[in-house]
Amino acid sequence: MKIAINGAGLAGPTRERQMSTLSDAVGAGLKAARAGFHEHADRPAGERFAAGGHPVICPHCHGDRCDARQTLLNTTMLAAIGLDWLDRSATALVRVSCTHIVFFAARPDVLP
Repeated sequence: MKIAINGAGLAGPTRERQMSTLSDAVGAGLKAARAGFHEHADRPAGERFAAGGHPVICPHCHGDRCDARQTLLNTTMLAAIGLDWLDRSATALVRVSCTHIVFFAARPDVLP
């Protein structure tokens, strides 16, 4: 009996077992993701923020739910010599629905 070796260097039955295990793992992950999505479907995505005592409202879509991210404010000089990590950072609020981005030097307050 001849056993052909596939491109990954594994014999046929071993490869089939690995693919079955991978398929089971992916299926379980998708099932968990679906359950997590439905569990939080009633809660709006993103958070509400205030800066300078005023709520942050998107100038494009007029929505108020954003995701916060820290970003670097790169300068040409420091980036050119590989020291861009020394640049200051800012908080970017990204609107959940329209993806408009607004930058703040200080992190805005999260509203309840």
